[in-house]
Amino acid sequence: MILHDTKFPAVTFNNQPAFPLKAYRDSDWAACLITYRPVSGYFILLGDKPISWKSKKQVTISLSSVEAEYRSTRQVCAKLAWLTRFFHELKVSNLTPVPLKCDNQATIHIARNLIFHGQKLQNELITLSHVSSQDQYVDVFTKSLNESQNAQAISNQGLQPYPLA
Repeated sequence: MILHDTKFPAVTFNNQPAFPLKAYRDSDWAACLITYRPVSGYFILLGDKPISWKSKKQVTISLSSVEAEYRSTRQVCAKLAWLTRFFHELKVSNLTPVPLKCDNQATIHIARNLIFHGQKLQNELITLSHVSSQDQYVDVFTKSLNESQNAQAISNQGLQPYPLA
């Protein structure tokens, strides 16, 4: 449905003094009924416009939804690290910490507890916070949505119809 509704999407950037990065990520545990592998997705915005997004079946089976969500968090953190280095080379500053929105409280708790992992990305690169499921931009990449949910997701993502005239 999203491909049909966004045949001619456009992303337009306005002349704004600041373009903060913001990211959303989600995972659907055992989404594939054949392989039982989770599907993860992320959506990264510069200002209020999308610049990077991805939806992919994870390569391994997760034993819990929290494990699938945490793996998805690690993947988007790697992408955010690359993007912040890229923008730093372009002399764009003040992008960190990047707000990363997640709808799983257990994942947020694990990621905030540095005992569970040796990286300090949480303190230097991102601020992980909760987002309600209805405000989650990435559900369109990981779950089946009805028509109104799909329309809301497209609207949230900053996509606009491209003027053909």
